Amino acid sequence: MFRWVILCMLLGTSAHSQANAKYTYDNALQLYQQGDTATAVIYLRNILSETPDNLAAQILYGQVLLQQQQFVHALEVFEGALTDGADLNLISDELSYLYLLARDPLKLQTMNRSGTMRPDKRFNWLLVSASVALQDNNVDAARQFIQQAAALNTNPVALLNAQAELAIVEKDEQSAAKWLAESQALAPENVATLLQLGNLAARQERFAEAIAFYQQGLTQEPQNPLLLRAISTAQFVTGDLPAAKTALTQLAEMELNDPYLRFALPLVTALLTETKIDESILTLHADLVGMPAEYFRTEPAQLFLRGALHYLQNGEELAIKDFEEYLKLVPDDLNAIVIVADHYARTRPLGTAVKFLEEKKAFFQHHEPLLMQYVLLTLKQGRPTTAQEMLTEMRARFPDNPEMATLDAELKRQTLGPAAAMQYLTDAKVNDTPSILLTKALLAKDLQDYPQAVALAKKLLALDAGNNDYQNLYAGLLLQTGDIAAAEEYINRLTQSSPEYFPGKVTQANLFILQQNDVAASQLLTQLLQQQPQNDMLNVLLARVELRTNDAAKAEDRLLKILNRTPYRPALSLLLQYYLSVNKQQDALTLLQRALRRDFMAKDLLLAQSDIYINLGQNELAAENIKTLLLLPDLNSNHFYELSRLQIRLNLPNDAIQSLSNALKAEPQNLVYEYEIISLQIATGQLTSAEQRLQQLAQRKQTTADYYLLRALLAETRQQVRPAFEYYRQSVDVDPSFQRAWGSMYELSRRQELQQAFIDVAKKHIQQRPTDYWLQRLLAEHFINHQLFTDAAQTYTALLDANQYNNDPLLFNNLANALLLTDPATALQHAEQANQLSRNQPLILTTLAKVLMAQQLHERALSTLRQAYAQQSANPEINLLLAESLIALQRTAEARPFIEGVIQQNTSTEWVNRAKALLNMR
Repeated sequence: MFRWVILCMLLGTSAHSQANAKYTYDNALQLYQQGDTATAVIYLRNILSETPDNLAAQILYGQVLLQQQQFVHALEVFEGALTDGADLNLISDELSYLYLLARDPLKLQTMNRSGTMRPDKRFNWLLVSASVALQDNNVDAARQFIQQAAALNTNPVALLNAQAELAIVEKDEQSAAKWLAESQALAPENVATLLQLGNLAARQERFAEAIAFYQQGLTQEPQNPLLLRAISTAQFVTGDLPAAKTALTQLAEMELNDPYLRFALPLVTALLTETKIDESILTLHADLVGMPAEYFRTEPAQLFLRGALHYLQNGEELAIKDFEEYLKLVPDDLNAIVIVADHYARTRPLGTAVKFLEEKKAFFQHHEPLLMQYVLLTLKQGRPTTAQEMLTEMRARFPDNPEMATLDAELKRQTLGPAAAMQYLTDAKVNDTPSILLTKALLAKDLQDYPQAVALAKKLLALDAGNNDYQNLYAGLLLQTGDIAAAEEYINRLTQSSPEYFPGKVTQANLFILQQNDVAASQLLTQLLQQQPQNDMLNVLLARVELRTNDAAKAEDRLLKILNRTPYRPALSLLLQYYLSVNKQQDALTLLQRALRRDFMAKDLLLAQSDIYINLGQNELAAENIKTLLLLPDLNSNHFYELSRLQIRLNLPNDAIQSLSNALKAEPQNLVYEYEIISLQIATGQLTSAEQRLQQLAQRKQTTADYYLLRALLAETRQQVRPAFEYYRQSVDVDPSFQRAWGSMYELSRRQELQQAFIDVAKKHIQQRPTDYWLQRLLAEHFINHQLFTDAAQTYTALLDANQYNNDPLLFNNLANALLLTDPATALQHAEQANQLSRNQPLILTTLAKVLMAQQLHERALSTLRQAYAQQSANPEINLLLAESLIALQRTAEARPFIEGVIQQNTSTEWVNRAKALLNMR
């Protein structure tokens, strides 16, 4: 039984525990719609404890929290849903509102980059952005947001209210009254309209009317934080301190991170308790600024107040200093701890935030957000995880349990990779029980060590030849090694002897996929999914078929549904591969960020994320990821190699060389790392070091094709042309199919003195390998380079006769050029064929025009050249050909601007002389 469990875990068969059947999203939604919010919350919490990334449940839970005025928690839930891949349009209104309450313009703008909003959602987002801008006194930005919203105008009442809000801030009370009258006529009881009417009255110091408007709004929405904030201010100004405190207390209970609350509530409380603080806020701030920290030892609340006032004056660093001093006086104040920790995490080195939280951890053992932040920062530091600590304890308790060793190896596989897991089993020297053999076989498969995996599978079959699991594993390994015929025979025997054996049918589906029998694969997988609709592996296989059969939308939806339930790596890998193949870089990044929320320090995910950061031009984030990766333990040679690829893309060649050196230390026999180091040294001018490494390779008799290629590159860098050509020749002699060496030799042979040498080498190899059509094509290109048109035409024609490159437009283009002077009629056929295969390409259009001109078809040539000119108006050849065509058509006046343009814009003597010759012809 245990062997079956291990097989399921390692092959990816779903083995997730199921939540109680009653705790489903549909049941939670029904309870919510019936008004039983308390029970709905219980259901939702159970659902999310089992499947934390259930997007539907997250969104509904967030809406419930928002309804219950739990704004901080609601924001965490909605932000988590967005990171997990929720459609922005489903939660943009809620997030916008929460960022309005938090007065957080940065996150509001970041949200805009998380997806494409529908017009109505973007309209709402623009108006919220305008409101937040006004809170920051950024009137110009607010005006721009409102103008953009006006172009959409999906909600006239909301737009009128926003225009009124702007007018109030700009003290244009007449316009504000006009906008609000129009808004009230459309929707007399609109709460947002009542809020702005109150704000306008307050601006005009008609505070009684303002309070009346606010109270009218609060009768509809008694917990509206915007109304509570506004009415508390009006009540404070009019001296109704008890009423103001009631409103402020309601706001405080909502746990809003609101600077207004941080000074208003202490002030009102102080006044009610006759603390004699009767200055205005600005005066109070000015007074408190001058006070030394010692002044607050007996009045720490005022130090907190000063920090809050610093925040209001955009003095964050000053505020942090006050909060640091405040925490020395009141070390357990969670509000201050949150403020400082957040600031450190955003602005200081990683260790600063971790150290701060370590010092304060005794005070937040029951504060979930701080605990989560602490764990996240600790993981970023590369410190041991709780799971690993638990494993240490379990190994101490069960040192001789072989089944325990398999579980230990599985956890190591997930955290450190299959190589570390295999090494653990080897070092542990556990007995080769069936479960250990099975684990080793599957780890060898993960490591792509198929000979070892097959050998281990054969050992299992020797122990129990009739075991379906072992037979299926062996058949699957045959598929992996490419022995399709043997695998098919084995699978057919297995499915015939055990027709109900489910894993055997899955392997058969894999066989169909490898045979590209998409119809059979789709039918079989659909049948299997009817039996196990939640089987993640089956859904991934079917998604693979759907992607291949151009049903990408269905495949994407299928994979996202899996990832909403579980961090299933095959689903993640396939969806990531699809996004990158269609250049959905931002979607790929969101997918990886979501995966990293579950597996913070997963090396492969961090590497992939860094690659996408570079694709998006976010090089600083990529560099930060690389720093994190280099701090992680157990980096293997492949990790260092991948790091070097990223460092090269970031133009950090010396760092890349160091990473490759580390890879070479981990795997000394891998010459690829040696070659990469030498190549980088040559590229960065470290020629002496490169030569020394090459000499060491020669001493070790590692004179491979790559060795001679690198010798040639070094010689080229030193401008030693003849030796470089000779090294390239030696490289292709060692490996005649080494296309990089051929290509480099071809480029070098553009020099006239190497023209014949390249022809001799190429012809010698073509005689030895007459079906090497790639090399024949390269030789034909060489003939074109040196204007050996007869040889080029013969070689291109021979390729076409051999049915090679028949759909390559450049071959037909070059053949047309080769025949231009000797056979213009045939050249025209080839030029037209090239244009048919790749329409409107300037290079091909230019060739077609030249052939048409050779045939005296100047009208057609002129039309063709105008198409080319529309794409490359500065191309001197196109300009001169246009002029020649116009002159041939006796339209010399029209030709003159093209000729003069070439003379004025080109420094090439050849083009200028040709242009002047045309002028003389006129």
